[in-house]
Amino acid sequence: MCMATRVSNQIELFADVLESYGLQHQVRMCAEEAAEFIVECLHLQRYDDEKSFKEAKVKLIEEVADVQICTEQMIQFFDLYRFSDIKHIMTINGFDGASTPSKLNTAANYGSKLISICLFIANNSEASKNIDADSLQLFALNVYGVRTSIAELIKIFDIGEAVEHIKKKKLIRLSVLVHNHRLRSLGLSSTAL
Repeated sequence: MCMATRVSNQIELFADVLESYGLQHQVRMCAEEAAEFIVECLHLQRYDDEKSFKEAKVKLIEEVADVQICTEQMIQFFDLYRFSDIKHIMTINGFDGASTPSKLNTAANYGSKLISICLFIANNSEASKNIDADSLQLFALNVYGVRTSIAELIKIFDIGEAVEHIKKKKLIRLSVLVHNHRLRSLGLSSTAL
């Protein structure tokens, strides 16, 4: 499948997700996934033995895929593409010279800030519909901060292929969940078809 088709399909899928579950639900999901990502960033720093480290790395791969999907949804739902200047600043500032624990802490820190603003948006239904420009810019900063941190962790731990593989599986599962949700809302079951 070509890249343009995959992106188009993902945009359609996320629009279906938004229609099926609503904005507040998905913003809360982003906060939840960011929390799980933070835990795995911290776990990776705790383990000295190889077996525990590998297990934590596998869990990090799962959480990176989840956070990438959630932040891609937030970018689409809130039209954060318009903050490409923030994305560019995050990319050029990078993490050059920082130690791996420092990079993991930075990723966890951005994740924590993302949780805070997601919960603010989700808990204020009016804010989620009419978020002010400053809050939106702060949201974009933290979304792109997490994404930049993730890109750095992918390089450090050489997990890019594994993340993409898991992400594809998760997007397929999300598509099935949305389909089943629609069927239930019509009073049908997925097994009836």
